[in-house]
Amino acid sequence: MNALGIYIFGGGFSIGMRAAGFDVLGHLEDGPFGVDTVRQNMPGIEVHTNPETWPFDAYRGRGVKVVFCNPPCAPWSGAGIRPKRMIDHDFKDNYRHDPRVSCVYNAFDAIRYLRPSVWCWESVQGAFHRGRELCDELAEEAVELGYSVSYVLLNGVHVGLPQQRRRFFFVAHRVKIDWEYPHLEPDQQVSVTRAWRAAGLLRCRAHVAFRHMESAGDRAMMEGCPPGQALRLHWEAKMRATVGPEETWPRNKLGAVIGRPAFTYRRLRPNVPCKTMMGGTHLVHPTEDRWLSVKESQVLCGYPVDYEFSPPTPEACYPEVAQAVLPTVGEWLGHNLRRAVERGRRQRGRRFVVDLEKDHTEEIIT
Repeated sequence: MNALGIYIFGGGFSIGMRAAGFDVLGHLEDGPFGVDTVRQNMPGIEVHTNPETWPFDAYRGRGVKVVFCNPPCAPWSGAGIRPKRMIDHDFKDNYRHDPRVSCVYNAFDAIRYLRPSVWCWESVQGAFHRGRELCDELAEEAVELGYSVSYVLLNGVHVGLPQQRRRFFFVAHRVKIDWEYPHLEPDQQVSVTRAWRAAGLLRCRAHVAFRHMESAGDRAMMEGCPPGQALRLHWEAKMRATVGPEETWPRNKLGAVIGRPAFTYRRLRPNVPCKTMMGGTHLVHPTEDRWLSVKESQVLCGYPVDYEFSPPTPEACYPEVAQAVLPTVGEWLGHNLRRAVERGRRQRGRRFVVDLEKDHTEEIIT
């Protein structure tokens, strides 16, 4: 069954879709990010890097049943929102002023040109909550084109990903989808240690050298931090004990505390899934005072351990690893979509919110 990917970057989404039985014909990208990695690992996939020349016409006669997309999620992510005092328009509507939103419209062109059985777009859940107006706008057009639309909310940890990763899928479908979602209970979820052991990373330590190397300041803030704790909380406790109250801590010219760790820095707990990975150096090894290696990161993101990221530095690899639809989630989605297309039960003109975390489906009456 043929499929086409748009904004797939380092290839995680396609790994999952291929594992679900799809023949991924090509990737449509906007620039070089992740392209060399895909060409190195999946040389059979055509990659086109200029949206102005994306060859929709060439794919029209090739039986594309599913189009799957992962345009940049930054317009709706917490990290992508600028403080309200820095903008002169409505906070909730901030995404409308982000040029990266155009990537969603670029990807939506595929539904107009190719009319696949299913078109899906993945993003953070903020795209559903803060970007609902955009979702509804696209849904209205999809319904006019003969599709039903499902807004799907899920957490990757419930489908076997060793990571807490809440995501949103906009799925336009001309076939009925009966969603299957295992919803793994905590004692069934894949922990950090379990994932690394299965990949052989606990036996072989050669991978440890390929990581962002710690500065003296990094090691100081990691030292003594217990598993599961944010480095900022640990660092602040040490500062209060050694320097005194916060008002006595050294600050820069802008008034920010010097040396305070970013709020995302955290030491992993070994026996539970890891926190959401965001594409940078922010997670600390459970028992060693160091950042995660690229291999440790990619295994926690569901990639095969032998998948090779092409950038020559670890700092350039981390974003390709995490800024993606991760393979485990892509495979789960692919199985659901392929099953629906094979069954071929038509469904048009309806809209749903499918909250898989709560095992709840609600039809939107319009």
